[in-house]
Amino acid sequence: MSNAELTVIEKSLQELRDSVVNSNAAEDERIGSPSLGDVVRQGDLYLVAIEKVEGGKPTKDRQLVEGTSQGSRHILSGDVEIFNEVSFKSINSVLMGPAFTCKGEVTVEHPEHGNKILPEDTSWQCVGQQAYAEEVRRVVD
Repeated sequence: MSNAELTVIEKSLQELRDSVVNSNAAEDERIGSPSLGDVVRQGDLYLVAIEKVEGGKPTKDRQLVEGTSQGSRHILSGDVEIFNEVSFKSINSVLMGPAFTCKGEVTVEHPEHGNKILPEDTSWQCVGQQAYAEEVRRVVD
């Protein structure tokens, strides 16, 4: 991923952090045609639209956030290719989750934050929300 693409993603993430609004978690949200760097928020998980997934290890695990609590239940359903260990130089690796490509319409399911329905032929990088503490760590739902 180029520095320009990373800058767009980082800018979008900051804008999202600065203007987070509450939404009705009971309703599914259908995402239209995202542009590079657009961000979809689902609780403490940010989905950043990327051009394509580069590198990483293919996985069959459809849970996007580690853990067993209800808050960590960001689960993919649909025709999707998922990759772990995808890295970006300018984003702390503690915050990085899997990346995935939607081969068909894909739903990111979550019982508290509502479902996000992503369009076919799009790719996404998962980035966790940062907790401000002594060290950088992911927020836990």
